[in-house]
Amino acid sequence: GRTLRGIDSLLSIAQMPAGIPVATFPIGPKGAIAAARFAIALLRQIP
Repeated sequence: GRTLRGIDSLLSIAQMPAGIPVATFPIGPKGAIAAARFAIALLRQIP
């Protein structure tokens, strides 16, 4: 297969409809922690 080198990820983020939360995180343990914190913050907004 052909490697897109992350371009596919960038395009999927750029094509998100307005109002859809989008975030990027680094790969590895620090990225996992950042993603978890983001998810918690997002879920706290739900009544």
